[in-house]
Amino acid sequence: ETRPRHALHSGHVLALSAPVGALAWLSCYGFDTVKSVQQSQPLDRSAANKAPPLSTVAGATRHVWERGGVAGFYRGALASTSRAVLVTASRLVAYERTKALLSEA
Repeated sequence: ETRPRHALHSGHVLALSAPVGALAWLSCYGFDTVKSVQQSQPLDRSAANKAPPLSTVAGATRHVWERGGVAGFYRGALASTSRAVLVTASRLVAYERTKALLSEA
């Protein structure tokens, strides 16, 4: 297989992109948790019964903090991060292979 000197083998791209995907996802996971808490509240306020005010970022953040502390922001992170690693790595390999094929044409 001939390729330019600067081109990485697909295995290298896979190995290098996996930890980057994990780090990127984990750095944003707490924000995603707050967003999910906000989105999961009922639209009908009368059905909420004495639910905490989750319509603001501050209210949702306080709710997560009170129920689980720092760990509450990262509950379920392992499964989501595993998925993100696979998605990021496969996307970057596909991108690099496509780029290489197009540069040959």
